[in-house]
Amino acid sequence: MILGKALTVSLKLSDKKLAVLGAGKLGGILLRAYLKRGLFVSNRVTATVKHAERTAALAKELGLAITTDNREAVKGADIILLTIKPQIVAEVLQEISPEISADALVVSVAASVPTGFVEQQLAAATSGKRDQVPVVRA
Repeated sequence: MILGKALTVSLKLSDKKLAVLGAGKLGGILLRAYLKRGLFVSNRVTATVKHAERTAALAKELGLAITTDNREAVKGADIILLTIKPQIVAEVLQEISPEISADALVVSVAASVPTGFVEQQLAAATSGKRDQVPVVRA
């Protein structure tokens, strides 16, 4: 029974568009695991890195779109995974909030950044229009 549930979850995720903001150490590890397990399809994943010189090598290694443009990466994303440094969370949320769909799920693994802070930043950046976006902290 558990295997059946895992398969169902996997099938449901494979049609979702994932944006991984900050494909550094932690983001890269999570992304590799998701791809290896088949949870997401590489052509439905976009990741960002801070330094442009890393884009080509990482894109070749993982077989997916890598960019330095966070806003472009989240366009149309169903799930947005924030694996960025805590001190830039507010700045990145301000940058990406206009592109986040009301149906999107924001998952933050930024250390010591509570979900309330993410929710407040999204609401403030969009004059309250993004206070309904679900936010999860992992």
